[in-house]
Amino acid sequence: MFLGHYNMWIEITDINDRKTYIEICYFAPINSNFYKKNNLDKNCPYNGLENDISSLRNEGNILLMGDFNVRTSNNQAILLSNYSNPNPLWLDEDLTLASRYKRSSEDLGENVFGSELIKLCSSQDLIVFNGLTKWPSSSQMTCIHGLGSSVVDYVISDISLYNDIINLDVLNDHEPDSDHKPLMVTLNCVIHRDPIEDNHYNQKNLIFDRNKKDLFINELKINLLPLSSIDNIEDLYYNFTTTLSYSINKFSIEVSSNKRNRKTNPWYDTDCKNARREIKEALDESLKINKIKIYKALTKKKKRQYIHKREDNLLHLSKTAPKKFWRQILTRKIKDNNKIYLHDWNSYLKKLYDSLNVIDNFETLLTMEEVFSLEDIDFGVKRLANGKAKDIEGY
Repeated sequence: MFLGHYNMWIEITDINDRKTYIEICYFAPINSNFYKKNNLDKNCPYNGLENDISSLRNEGNILLMGDFNVRTSNNQAILLSNYSNPNPLWLDEDLTLASRYKRSSEDLGENVFGSELIKLCSSQDLIVFNGLTKWPSSSQMTCIHGLGSSVVDYVISDISLYNDIINLDVLNDHEPDSDHKPLMVTLNCVIHRDPIEDNHYNQKNLIFDRNKKDLFINELKINLLPLSSIDNIEDLYYNFTTTLSYSINKFSIEVSSNKRNRKTNPWYDTDCKNARREIKEALDESLKINKIKIYKALTKKKKRQYIHKREDNLLHLSKTAPKKFWRQILTRKIKDNNKIYLHDWNSYLKKLYDSLNVIDNFETLLTMEEVFSLEDIDFGVKRLANGKAKDIEGY
């Protein structure tokens, strides 16, 4: 893993020593102040990304994934193999390639940054995978919010990875707290691992969804097939257990093991829980989107009501019971892992006062002028507030 010009890159090497470079992308929207603050040219938003790709493409395959905040309609790169082939392929001249890489997106909108992204793909021999016929569900909207829906999250790669990507899904069972749907890419890549390690998928709080049994079996058939070519038992063990764990997690429902002791926001009440449950129970996609909007509006309302109620209570306490008011403020700020006991403070302060006073080692500075007069000291003492705690020497 290493940092590029703007985003993070991940390097994957398979058992045949083929490298794939995956960039986790995020680009600010076209109307963001990010470009002005960082002195970036809005007319060339992908200069840094293009430099990264140019330096890595000779080392391995390129795969870009993430939130580009652009809309590209059904547009696709028109120039292919301009790096690997001295005779470039033009999609508008080759009907077979045009049919294979033709996009069919639910979002027909397009903006300036979207056009720049397509230009980047044409110049760097990249293909936009969203909306290709090989993966029908990839044409769906990826961002859904109150103002509308759009495709702004993309999977983009070079041609050589087209056959290695087994599946590309836009998941609909996303968290309602996010405006974006997750993109899931299944890559045919067997990773070499020397030591046998325990896989880190936590399955103790999962319940297998029996309604998705057929999908689970098909997923295993697709993902376990490449493992038949592995001769090394350690690699076979690792990839088999990881693949199985991944598929189980995908088709299981996560449940909490300790609901009674789980801490939630004080404003998150039964109404919020019921609204969240209705999202999971919604079968129709459009109905699910409406339920998500209702849930978000409800949580904002509950949080706002809780804040206003707390402000009113604190204001009332500040007038009627100041000590109780400050006790609540201090209690609110204290964290469990931030407690320092009184005897620790006392021993620390004693250590400070008992240490050698470095100033005593210096010769007294002789001067004819007084640094502080008695009047200055008397004036300063009278300005001290009453009721303050004594220090360790009793002053």
